[in-house]
Amino acid sequence: MQKALATFRKGHAELVSPVDWPEGTAVVIAEVPKVSSCPRDPDDEPYVNLAVAAGARYLVTRDKDLLDLMKDADFRRRFATLAILDPAAFLLERSGKHQLQHGREEDPADTPE
Repeated sequence: MQKALATFRKGHAELVSPVDWPEGTAVVIAEVPKVSSCPRDPDDEPYVNLAVAAGARYLVTRDKDLLDLMKDADFRRRFATLAILDPAAFLLERSGKHQLQHGREEDPADTPE
């Protein structure tokens, strides 16, 4: 899994590593394919598409439209490896005190030590 934060610039998306991660962990994805549409809020599409293109396991947001995608069985089926969580749920998930509501198993190799 690529551990990174997404930032957007006109024409491309870039994954940028947080400060405490080793240098050189950023990845640029020049062409992000459109794999999902968000009819309720089309402005959310780049975030979902980048998360899928990057192979992200988590998309952390407070955006209700994005969070509601996890209630859509078809979305969860199509993107079974992606969890869209609010910050509190993400922290609980990563601390091991909470299991994802949509039933995706945690990969022990991805758990921080």
